[in-house]
Amino acid sequence: MRDLRDDSDPLPHYGVIASDNKVIKHGETREQLPLRTSALCFEIEAAGLMLDFPCIIIRGICDYADSHKNKAWQGYAALVAAAYTKELLEYIPVRQVSQEGLAVDMCKHHREKLAFVRTEKHNRCHQTFKTSPYEDIEYTCWLESSANDLLWVTADPGCGKSVLSRSLVEDFLKDSTSDVTVCYFFFKDSDKPDRLNKALCSVLH
Repeated sequence: MRDLRDDSDPLPHYGVIASDNKVIKHGETREQLPLRTSALCFEIEAAGLMLDFPCIIIRGICDYADSHKNKAWQGYAALVAAAYTKELLEYIPVRQVSQEGLAVDMCKHHREKLAFVRTEKHNRCHQTFKTSPYEDIEYTCWLESSANDLLWVTADPGCGKSVLSRSLVEDFLKDSTSDVTVCYFFFKDSDKPDRLNKALCSVLH
């Protein structure tokens, strides 16, 4: 348990923030990781994001990454992150921001750059592990099906599942000229015991 503080003013900490795709709920693991990585805290939403394009990740930390993990301070943490983001943007010249490229364009450039440096040997090795033509089966079959099928979008945190789903619904499916009615819902898993009930309610709604 930490010592009581004399005041409630913010106390900044500077250091490494570890990013992964798994939630930490174990105090001993939490204590061991900083010894190996010098990380002050952990987050999962931005995992893999900086692999696609250079950016600054701003997150609000809201619990102690142990068995007492809960959502009680999540709203406050999100508010602090938003306030800091606003403060940071006020220091960036407008002209400099207007000259920056869009994230979608930067991701496209990054993918093109990776594709360029791949050799034929790399491509053959990469294709060896492709045991299922998922591009031709899952999405295309779902799109062309006349039955009441379900499209399941799944990936690691920070990979763009929500953005992809929103793009499908708003930019493509709603503009479709077919007579098919598209039903969709959004559900975010949580630590609360009624998460299955909420998921089913979302589907039924």
